[in-house]
Amino acid sequence: MEKKKSILVGVDGTEAGYEAVRWAANYASHTSLSVSILYVRLNKIKITDDEITEILHRAEDIVNTYNVDHSATTQTGDPSQIFINLSCQYRMIVIGNRGKSGLAERLLKTMSSSLPAAAYCPIIVVPYADKDGNILNHQYKLQKIVVGSDASEWSLRALSIGAAIANKWNAQLLALAAVSIYNTSSDFLSHTPSDKILKNSLAELQTRVLPIQENYPHLDVDLRVVSKSALEALVSASKKSDLIVVGSRGLSGVSGWLLGSTSQALLQYSYAPVCVIPKNYVQAEIADALTNNHANFASVTSE
Repeated sequence: MEKKKSILVGVDGTEAGYEAVRWAANYASHTSLSVSILYVRLNKIKITDDEITEILHRAEDIVNTYNVDHSATTQTGDPSQIFINLSCQYRMIVIGNRGKSGLAERLLKTMSSSLPAAAYCPIIVVPYADKDGNILNHQYKLQKIVVGSDASEWSLRALSIGAAIANKWNAQLLALAAVSIYNTSSDFLSHTPSDKILKNSLAELQTRVLPIQENYPHLDVDLRVVSKSALEALVSASKKSDLIVVGSRGLSGVSGWLLGSTSQALLQYSYAPVCVIPKNYVQAEIADALTNNHANFASVTSE
């Protein structure tokens, strides 16, 4: 797979969109990438060319403060399909989410055709406000990265990418595994997993993280197993982290719920930006590794 040198960021004139531009520009400034700003014009929404130009100019002014190469363009059509088609050409796509309406709502609302489910590059969703409408103040320096970890292939790839990003930023990596709070092995529901289940889950997590520690011996890696749902665990962790990384498909666990309503809840309720590693991206990277006899999965970071 050809290595790409640009981040695509969507704008729609909302403050959430401009927050996404700030995040993308800051990330690009630390990774020698450029930024491509895109406004998607909907036929049914009346907006003048001058208004679109003003939106793009404001976005460009933000990028200019980070001294990053950039471009700004406009396309007309369905935002979801346009961004999915373009995802093959970019290192990552960044969108802002204000939790109510706007570009993010169009790109995230239908999981079967949503951007995180169908894209060919990592998708970063930057929350603008919390569930109560309070504006979030993001720390643009990535100091703590949390990866939701289970045994699925998609989650393992997310762990690899999260580790590569953490290494690039000299950040702490928290590998987080969630154990179901319900035990249905008996006639009664138990709200607390047994010590044996928690111990086994920690051992499995240690096994998954071992290659990461070997590849990045100086990386600060923390392991945590919690007796919560994956959603609860990650939303809670997002309050004290700078980026959440999750896989987009799996049979169960952290990855699996990205096919249903729980994924939308994570993207809506996370206090930190969420990096979703889509199924199509994982499969393309695996095919590329097989073809070229090497794995370049950490290409989400700069060279």
